[in-house]
Amino acid sequence: MKHGYIGARLRAARTSKKVSVQQLAGKMGIAIETILDIEAGATLGHSSTIIEMGKVLGLSLTDLFGPTEDSNIIPFPKIERDK
Repeated sequence: MKHGYIGARLRAARTSKKVSVQQLAGKMGIAIETILDIEAGATLGHSSTIIEMGKVLGLSLTDLFGPTEDSNIIPFPKIERDK
């Protein structure tokens, strides 16, 4: 699986909220280079870092890890359970 799309989603959220890399790094207490590498798809980073970046930027787990518009992933249908 390519992980560059996660970095692209994070970058898009950051830029749409007009948050600089420096501001995000400061809020998270991580190196600017870490954010740049994740956004560029050079590394996926630690899962807790990705989730925290998403939280800071207001993204849900589905926003981060869900299927892309051009993917061929078909989500499972929601199943109603008897109560």
